[in-house]
Amino acid sequence: MKTQLLAVAALLVSSAIAGCATAGEGVQASSGDASLTRTVQAGIDAVSYLRADHVRVQTVHHVVYIRGIVDTYPQSADAEAIARRAAGDAAVVNLIDVANAGG
Repeated sequence: MKTQLLAVAALLVSSAIAGCATAGEGVQASSGDASLTRTVQAGIDAVSYLRADHVRVQTVHHVVYIRGIVDTYPQSADAEAIARRAAGDAAVVNLIDVANAGG
């Protein structure tokens, strides 16, 4: 039982570490990633309620992450749609929180 608990704990820790790398924490972006980030961020910045102080973009290994806080689910969907159009064939991960999710 103790061995099983240690194995589960080790798996959880390794998953958490892998998750941080996946989300781009501490990972050096390539120049292609930087260009993709600028392109997606420009598309988002063109929409006043999605500007950079609300939604931020990061690209790691050709995966675009959008983060931030918006007021509604449709705004989150808008940000994701803009990111997908601007990102071309790159994957997009929507990590945006919705401030008024409860009502």
